[in-house]
Amino acid sequence: KREIAELESRYKARIAEREITLQQQIAAARAQGDWAKASELEQQLAAERRKLQEELESRKEKIRQRQA
Repeated sequence: KREIAELESRYKARIAEREITLQQQIAAARAQGDWAKASELEQQLAAERRKLQEELESRKEKIRQRQA
């Protein structure tokens, strides 16, 4: 359980890091009136969030199987 908790913590940090970076880029694009770029970055953020979450779940499942 500790290994899974550590893994979740690392992935939470990675997701937060990407969110901060992309949210800044989204805000900059909106400030410039570049709505297409802002929308593209929002889609990128959603995709990266999904990818990292799926990666986390996959790694957690491997740990669970190893412990079973």
